[in-house]
Amino acid sequence: MVQDLVNGGTPPELLNVQGTWSGANGNYHLEFNLSGSDLKPSAVIEGDRMTVMVDKLAVVFDREY
Repeated sequence: MVQDLVNGGTPPELLNVQGTWSGANGNYHLEFNLSGSDLKPSAVIEGDRMTVMVDKLAVVFDREY
């Protein structure tokens, strides 16, 4: 699924997934299963921005006020 997005595929519908996370001080490790694939991305929080890296795909979340 992630590879399809990297190659310009159509994004999937919004999904709720369960998983775990660990870490501190702005550096985190996530673990969850998405469509049968175990994913273990890393996440970095800098100020109001969180960047999640999955394979070669970076997903950036900016906090809105």
